[in-house]
Amino acid sequence: MGALIQALTIIITFTFRDLKIFTRTFDEVVGPLVDKAVNPGERQHVREALRATSLKVGFLLSPYATTVGKPSRPDLFILGGAIARLYDDLVDHSGQPDLDAGLDVLFSGGPFTPLTEFDALLHDLYQSLALRLDLPEDALPHVTLRALHGYQKLSREQKNPAIGEDLLWEITRGKGAAANLLLHALAHPYMTTREQDVLKDLGVTLQMLDDHFDRDIDRAAGITTPATRGESRLPHVRRRLRTTRATLHDLYTRTGSRPYVGALYAMLAWAYLSRLPHPRRRARRSSARTPLLVIARRGNGVINSVPHESGPPCAD
Repeated sequence: MGALIQALTIIITFTFRDLKIFTRTFDEVVGPLVDKAVNPGERQHVREALRATSLKVGFLLSPYATTVGKPSRPDLFILGGAIARLYDDLVDHSGQPDLDAGLDVLFSGGPFTPLTEFDALLHDLYQSLALRLDLPEDALPHVTLRALHGYQKLSREQKNPAIGEDLLWEITRGKGAAANLLLHALAHPYMTTREQDVLKDLGVTLQMLDDHFDRDIDRAAGITTPATRGESRLPHVRRRLRTTRATLHDLYTRTGSRPYVGALYAMLAWAYLSRLPHPRRRARRSSARTPLLVIARRGNGVINSVPHESGPPCAD
């Protein structure tokens, strides 16, 4: 009951205090970049897809910033959500053979040559975030992003039904830990090693939860996860979550961790509700598989949801 009250409190607070701020920030920071890169026929769709994810990330990171005593940065949180949304779609659906190598260069601070309008948009979003962060390449957000990209490339091995157990768990743990740490590092880039460990462990739990939700769809798509093999079950996930909540109470005190715990449980409840059967909705995979985990479930994809011909960046 306590967790439910905390979740409802943070939902009310975000709705009546923060939602307008984050929406306005999206329109001011991300909107112009979409208009610059994307052709006019798709701008509204792209804006809606990026905005939905950006607001969810803001919903999670704003109370986290409060918990760790850092100022809320709507611009960073909004950009982080937009990048995560678009990055996932590019990796999963663009079909570009050289994309991985190009993103390696981009995420290392090197020159990146966009081949499509979505490449150009990702480049502009990333550059805007990097400028606002104003951190060296060896700072936590940049290092974690490069680690995440490595695991994202490695995750293609999950399409091999004969993938070994050790490699499968390495991918699962690596993706989850890096994705969760990356988002939170936008709010707290100089966190302690213990704080990093807590967030990485939470990320592994969320990745396992995500895999549990997508178990049947993964099987149908030929994607192997610990959940499809029966090596990860929901009771195990619940125990891990309870342990993490206790650790957060110990790390930031019960009162201090209340905003973040409330946001986390609200997100988890929403993830469960998003999987309830709907008579007019076909079961499908959320386009966001890794960086947002259960945070961005049921969001509309940027690339694969509408007919589209990628072209050069459009500036009109």
